[in-house]
Amino acid sequence: DWLHHHELSHEWWANLVTAKDWNDFWIHEGIGTYTQALYLEQRFGEEAYHKKLASDLKRVKNQGTVAPRDPRTTQEMYFSSNRDDAPDIDVYMKGSWICHSLRWVVGDEDFFQILRRWAYPDPALEATTDGSACRFATTDELLEIAEEISGEELDWFFELYLRQPHLPSLKVTRAEGGLDLAWETPGDLVFHMPVELRINGGLHRVAMPNGRGWIGFGDDAKWEVDPLHRVLMER
Repeated sequence: DWLHHHELSHEWWANLVTAKDWNDFWIHEGIGTYTQALYLEQRFGEEAYHKKLASDLKRVKNQGTVAPRDPRTTQEMYFSSNRDDAPDIDVYMKGSWICHSLRWVVGDEDFFQILRRWAYPDPALEATTDGSACRFATTDELLEIAEEISGEELDWFFELYLRQPHLPSLKVTRAEGGLDLAWETPGDLVFHMPVELRINGGLHRVAMPNGRGWIGFGDDAKWEVDPLHRVLMER
């Protein structure tokens, strides 16, 4: 019951953590949508998790900015297409995929700690039952928490995925002795997203400092880029 699951997520996110302004509406809907995938992963396994994400990805439009910096009205964020029957699906589905890709960047241990601190910045708040843990949150606050826990600078991640609408694309060049990888981004935004490759059945994580990376392997090797669909990008 997807609708039940989604609305139940608001007992965690929209009631405990409420967006300070409508321009941060993804905090409710995107993260809420992602928790649906997490439930399926916990209940039915990784295959169900990836099936949910694959279904969501088909609906991503990249038509508007998920978390614009300037204030927006309900109409501007929830119905950006100006059709009362067509809510901006990117706030939901793209927002969910942004969480999925952040999990790939920082790893499971840090990611789930980040998710918990997004709900309770102060661990002492987890024991409260009087409503004192409820707060207004912003995208910038979530970025600060994610950087503190992971120990990584993540402004490049938030800038590309949340502050403008377009996705990066990966240029893959086969060369003698290996593979050259390069991110192409809107407005030449800095993008350090690591890339996973499957080479002869084994998975390899390729670092991409300043958006470029290289991995060596033999000419007869069988390879596949991002086989598990870790990264939100143009395909």
